[in-house]
Amino acid sequence: MNFLHRRIVLESTALVELNWSSQTIGLIGTYAVGQFIFYCLAALVIKLSSVTAFNLSILSADFYALIVGIQLFQYKVKAT
Repeated sequence: MNFLHRRIVLESTALVELNWSSQTIGLIGTYAVGQFIFYCLAALVIKLSSVTAFNLSILSADFYALIVGIQLFQYKVKAT
């Protein structure tokens, strides 16, 4: 039994209890399309530049998301 089958068996009750509204299906579909676009563009970026540049761009995206969150949503950052 591979990982996906084990995951489906372990998560089956959560899948049954999930409210399968059109909004839920739309969000899952949007996520799937976003992941497809990300991985297609990732291959293109790696082909045009390098794996190092790709990894640095992903890391810098996290930093910019933090900056936007602080400025736009007034997030409070705590040093732990």
